[in-house]
Amino acid sequence: MGRDPASYYQKALRDFGQAFQIDPSRVELKQWMGEIRSGWGDELHLSGNDPSEQYILAVRDFSVVLKVRPKQEGTWMVRGNVLLNLGAWQQDRGENPTGAYEAALSDFETVINMNPTWIGAWLDSGAALINLASFRQSRGEDPMSHYESALGKLNRAVVVDPKSARARWFRAEANLNWALYIIGKGATAEEKLRKAVADFEKGGELRPELIPQMASSLEKCREYLGRD
Repeated sequence: MGRDPASYYQKALRDFGQAFQIDPSRVELKQWMGEIRSGWGDELHLSGNDPSEQYILAVRDFSVVLKVRPKQEGTWMVRGNVLLNLGAWQQDRGENPTGAYEAALSDFETVINMNPTWIGAWLDSGAALINLASFRQSRGEDPMSHYESALGKLNRAVVVDPKSARARWFRAEANLNWALYIIGKGATAEEKLRKAVADFEKGGELRPELIPQMASSLEKCREYLGRD
């Protein structure tokens, strides 16, 4: 009978934690602990179990690293992604994810300021803003400023890497979600829908393996545009 996967995570964390207590100058141990907790949290998340504790502890581990190594772009990036995932979990549970998303955005912005060519920071900023817009919309609040900011980030991502299929995909989703909000208010959104279609199609050209993941959103765009 196999061991509980949690026991492997716990043992690794215990070993690295003891090593860090012996030599706190080895902050790379905290980096590894954060990455272990992040991975554990992702497994819990995917299986429908609460990942919040592991995500929060991972953020604390990465924060220890960043106090000593504030120019370590990758750690800012991974901490931002943990916060983004925490926000997504909270949002799915009907909790308020604003704090997690805003903290993630701050980390991504730090990366952008240090390295404006890091496309992942632009993409994940856009994703966080789309999620924030969706959350505000679900509460009956105006999401327009977040959609606008998301498109600004994703437009920049396309400039940084015009061959990024994910940049096209994320920007298409932003335009689609914004269009659906506008349509829900009784207005037309043909321009945004057409922009979304163009980006979904371009994303599919760049990476055909993504087509199945984009298919339902692309179909929705065409439905609203009255296309076959």
